[in-house]
Amino acid sequence: MNDDRMNSVERNPARSSAHPAACMVSATPRIVLLAEATGGVTRHVIDLYKGLRSRGWQVGMVLSPFRLEARYRDELDQLDPADITYVSMRRAPHLTDLNACFEIARLLKTDPRETILHAHSTKAGMIGSLLHSRVRASLLTPHAYRGVDPNASGLSKSFFSLVERSFSRKYDRILAVAPGEMEYAKAIGIRPESLRYIPNGLDTSRIHFSEVWRRRRQLHTPLCLGFVGRLVYQKSPALFLEVLAKVARRLPDVRAIVVGDGVMKEKLRRLASWLEIERRIEWHGDVPAAKFLPAMDVMVHTSIYEGLPYSLIEACADLLPTVATSNYGSETLFRPRLPHNIASSRDADQLALIVLSIVENDSLRMEQMGALAEIAQQHSVDAMVANIEAEYYSLVSA
Repeated sequence: MNDDRMNSVERNPARSSAHPAACMVSATPRIVLLAEATGGVTRHVIDLYKGLRSRGWQVGMVLSPFRLEARYRDELDQLDPADITYVSMRRAPHLTDLNACFEIARLLKTDPRETILHAHSTKAGMIGSLLHSRVRASLLTPHAYRGVDPNASGLSKSFFSLVERSFSRKYDRILAVAPGEMEYAKAIGIRPESLRYIPNGLDTSRIHFSEVWRRRRQLHTPLCLGFVGRLVYQKSPALFLEVLAKVARRLPDVRAIVVGDGVMKEKLRRLASWLEIERRIEWHGDVPAAKFLPAMDVMVHTSIYEGLPYSLIEACADLLPTVATSNYGSETLFRPRLPHNIASSRDADQLALIVLSIVENDSLRMEQMGALAEIAQQHSVDAMVANIEAEYYSLVSA
């Protein structure tokens, strides 16, 4: 991809205009964003809060302090403290869920304005479903239903679908971040008329893609692979280590950067030692990934199931070629333009071969960078906020 084409992409960002009824925001209900989860869910909620505030909405966030990462705590500290309420919510079902429900109900009751409740992810979705009668309207963004895990047993999938159908049906809108997630919601019995597809978005307004492209033209010496994600079962970081070991057989100097933390960290260190790749890896823990993406040459995305992870959109914005396992997130972003970057199985050999095919073919890598820029431009935070805002207006007018 040449500079002219890159500049053309940069001059034509894909954005959605504000809702035509924006001048009526002052007369509309207050928005309460409810979330227990961490990672990309917190990123989504903060970006949505900022976007809605910039458009004149009155917005509050109800968050759990238990799994909130340090990087988000620092960002939240810069926001208006009056807009943030911390309520203890555990990830798994717990007796304290009743206390959380009562606390949130009191918050909704003390607000003199009518309220739209927008819950995010499973735990908040379950709690929010008990409060739907106390608000003017309610929405749920699942951020990957648990039942989409392909490794779950038949009995587990039946249980997940039963629970997810039960609490999701209470909402006026279900906002899926990936087409596959919307199809799953239909399959478990959610009303099609209540479903909307609104993908996550990233602020690309300050990214100069032509400069990033020039920086990306040369690979690092030695080559560097990257992993971004929590070190937990869902993200399958052990598969990344296996891929790194396979690539090292062809490229003896290859190294890796791992951005993320989690309960599997020590187990992964032992696996890296057993695979004889420990010396190749920089473990950076729970830090913003954007700082380390420029040091990577290829990101390897190994998640078992996903909604639409921000790590993939951020990689696209940094023109970082990404090789991925198949999940809703990778299928949404890469299947239309970069289908060969998605492995057909969860096989380390196949993933490693795709990595090598990219780094050993400069023309292919340049072509991929052009596609990545277009993908990033089509997933802007402005479009995300505008589309969600349109659903709020629709519910208000109804």
